Amino acid sequence: MEFNDKNLKRTSKLINFLVASVLCIFLSSLATKVMYDLADWTTYPNVEDFKNQELIKKLRAKQYVLDSLIGDQRIAKQRIAKAVQVAQKNYTTEKKSFDNWLETRKALQSPTEDTEVRQRTQKLDKYYKVEQKWNKEVAIIDTKIATLDSTKLIIDNQIYEEEQRAYTEYEEHLKAHKTKIFAIRLLVILPLLGLGIFFLLRRRNHKYWSLFLGYILFSLYAFFFGLVPYFPDYGGYVRYIVGIILSIFLGIYFINRVRAFIEKRKRELQKSTQERSKQVAIEIAEKALTEHCCPSCRKDFIIRKWETDTPSKLKKKAPVHGTITKFCRFCGMELFQNCSNCGTLNFVHLPYCSECGTKTQTDKDEN
Repeated sequence: MEFNDKNLKRTSKLINFLVASVLCIFLSSLATKVMYDLADWTTYPNVEDFKNQELIKKLRAKQYVLDSLIGDQRIAKQRIAKAVQVAQKNYTTEKKSFDNWLETRKALQSPTEDTEVRQRTQKLDKYYKVEQKWNKEVAIIDTKIATLDSTKLIIDNQIYEEEQRAYTEYEEHLKAHKTKIFAIRLLVILPLLGLGIFFLLRRRNHKYWSLFLGYILFSLYAFFFGLVPYFPDYGGYVRYIVGIILSIFLGIYFINRVRAFIEKRKRELQKSTQERSKQVAIEIAEKALTEHCCPSCRKDFIIRKWETDTPSKLKKKAPVHGTITKFCRFCGMELFQNCSNCGTLNFVHLPYCSECGTKTQTDKDEN
């Protein structure tokens, strides 16, 4: 039996809300954990899996050989560079000695041409030729190094092109893999959402409605918010499209329900007051009395009167006086009648007199 206690009703609503909230929180946490772990159930593609490892291995082997050859040439160049420095030093020293000797001969007015002059000149030319020879060796080595560097650059480009091809293929497979994971997540969430919509439409009056409400809130959160971190680029379109479809579907459903309810009320109001009175449940009658309205048409049965002798300055805050009507002014249903035992005026749709406890209605089925 439902007690007519406002505090109890408020407490009951609060408990139902807490039950629904707690269930929604735990279900959402579990769903988040499952959605996150779904990615670990499959293996993510690796960029190394798409590279032609044999080709890259051969190219890197060629790179190693070329690096070795380039290193040998540079070592040889360093060795020859030292020989060039020695030849340049010898030539410079000999040239300076020769110049000093010529200056001395001129000062002593010695003959300008003799055998010693020719010998010194030949010796100087020999040093110069040695220097030129080593410079040519350096130039040859520089040419070889440039050729090897050019060949290595070609191989570097081949490796780069292969890695770029592998990376492009990897990106395509990664995108497909993410789409697959998203599809799996979506296939998990959509049935949960569908079940939540079913509960919303079919379990609103169930005694365990608070549990169903918690699940409904969870299913809505899981789809519209829980999936957001895992949406691919086009994931937003999926959410909005599903939201539009649900809005249209639920809108049509509830519009039809409201229209059906209005038509039902119209048909009920066409029945006689006695028939409608028999169909009023005690819970509905109690609520109608609390809200001072007719249990059939839900219109107010109190006629209000404003106090006329209130000073003009206080008219805006004037108290309201009301007079109840024994019959509804809108649908004609009887609302109040006097008790047959004590004469107390009672709400006709409640089963017992509020003064003496005498049964007030004997022709109405108990609910």
